[in-house]
Amino acid sequence: MKNEPRVLAIDDDELLLGFLKSALTEFGVEVVISQSAKEGIRIYQESQFDLIFVDYMMPEMNGVEVLRQIMASDPNAFCIMMTGNASIESAVEAMKLGAVDYLTKPLDLDHLEIVLKKTLQHKSQTEKLRLLEAQVTQLGSYEGLIGVTPLLWTMLDFLRNASAPSIFHS
Repeated sequence: MKNEPRVLAIDDDELLLGFLKSALTEFGVEVVISQSAKEGIRIYQESQFDLIFVDYMMPEMNGVEVLRQIMASDPNAFCIMMTGNASIESAVEAMKLGAVDYLTKPLDLDHLEIVLKKTLQHKSQTEKLRLLEAQVTQLGSYEGLIGVTPLLWTMLDFLRNASAPSIFHS
C-alpha cells in the first residue's frame, strides 16, 4: 500500500489553514500546517513533503522569500503559491522562482482538488523521469564490465561516438 502524499501548508490565516487541512485530508493527503513562515521553512527542512502551499503575504516574511529559501535547499520542491491579492507580477515572480502553480483566495474546493491531483501526478512523473535518466546514465557508462582493458575502453568510446547523432550529414 502506498503512503498518502504529505503536504505542508504555510499561511498566517488560521481559518484558511483549517480549511486546507480539512479539504486536503478529505482528498487523501496528510497535512502539516504552520502559521509562521520561518517555522514552515524549518518544518520543511526537517521532514519530507510532496507539496507545499505557501501564502504570498505573511507578516514576518513574504511567500516569495519562503519559496526562495525552500528552493535553495531543495530545487526539486513542488510549491503552490496562494494569495488574496493576485497580480500578474506576483504570479510571474512566484513562477520564476519555481512555484508550480498560483492560486487565488478564496480557494475553490473543486479547483483545489484538480490542482492537487495534477501537481502530485506531475511530481510522480518527474521523479520517475529522474530515476530513468540516472539508470540510463549508469547503464551507458559501461560500469560493471569485468576485465576492461585500455583497448576495450577505446573500442567502447569509438562505439559511443559512432552511435551519437552527427550534425554533419553529407
